[in-house]
Amino acid sequence: MKEYGDYKFTSVSMNKDQDLIKSLTNLAEQNNIDYIIETGTHRGLGSTTMLGNAFRNSTSLKSLYTIEIDYSNFSTAKKNLSHFNFVNCLYGCSLDLNDAIEYVKKDEAILHHENYPDVFIDNAKDPINFYVNELEGRLNEGSNNIIKQFLKKLLRPSRDANTEPKYNLLPDLIKELNSHNLLIVLDSAGGVGHMEFQLTDELMKNKNYYLLLDDTHHLKHFRGLDIIKNRGNFTIINSSDKNGWVLAHHKA
Repeated sequence: MKEYGDYKFTSVSMNKDQDLIKSLTNLAEQNNIDYIIETGTHRGLGSTTMLGNAFRNSTSLKSLYTIEIDYSNFSTAKKNLSHFNFVNCLYGCSLDLNDAIEYVKKDEAILHHENYPDVFIDNAKDPINFYVNELEGRLNEGSNNIIKQFLKKLLRPSRDANTEPKYNLLPDLIKELNSHNLLIVLDSAGGVGHMEFQLTDELMKNKNYYLLLDDTHHLKHFRGLDIIKNRGNFTIINSSDKNGWVLAHHKA
């Protein structure tokens, strides 16, 4: 696999893609989406704001649930998204943390990424440690500067019992809401994107739903894209090879 940082369109966010914005707006105007589940909020200014704007006038949408594991990003996202009264930011992980780490350590596409020369990866030299650190929120803790680490802990937002992270949020939400019309947006940690796809695919196999994948030219979702293209129960609504996303409809 090639380093994603070397891709010339790596900085192009899917929320700037006018084709995707138009497709989501059209989907919203059909007024048949009851709930949206999104993994990976970050600070809320990317895909979550794009979804919020697209569905702002929907008469069917009851809630957009968006999941973020980084507490600082979660707190910032809540403020950035507060003007959308239907957006609910959830602090936690889409998956079980131990299961996710085990997946990263055993995933064939990570262990043998050299077999996929046309796919991008975040770290080709040491992908397992990179993705484990990402899952554990330690990507930015590489510095040995004691003062820097002390200040980081000192400035960390205070928490109480109600702000401890929850885990396995993606399957829990799907099980709770799968009797409704869903749009599921998978845009979470790079190393477990396909794990999220497989989990969603299994839990929703007998349901009609809409699915949006980001980074389809990346380790995250290149396998999911292949399944969507080649399995008969998915219909592609729109996609972009350049910017790496696909919006599809699954029929039971």
